Amino acid sequence: MTEIEIEVSADLNKKLEAFKKIVDTVLEEKTEQNGYLNMIISKGLEALLKMVISQDTEVLWSTIEKMLDENPKFVCDFVADMIKQGGEIKREEIKEKIQLFYIQ
Repeated sequence: MTEIEIEVSADLNKKLEAFKKIVDTVLEEKTEQNGYLNMIISKGLEALLKMVISQDTEVLWSTIEKMLDENPKFVCDFVADMIKQGGEIKREEIKEKIQLFYIQ
């Protein structure tokens, strides 16, 4: 793990310390400070990414298309894995849509 040092305002520090009690209560254990802060930063990054991408489907599709251009194997492997995780019902829905375009 990489160690970084950041400065936060006194107000933000109070909020972080106070919110940790909620996390500890929900998890039913006292979390370590590093794990707690990693979770907060990780979830914050995910939330910010959703704000940027998922609100605009045009941006989302454009992003995926550019990712496919840059790294087709990774994107296709990832999508295939997600389809597998989605279960048989979702796979059947996708299969029906693909079959509409498939020419034998």
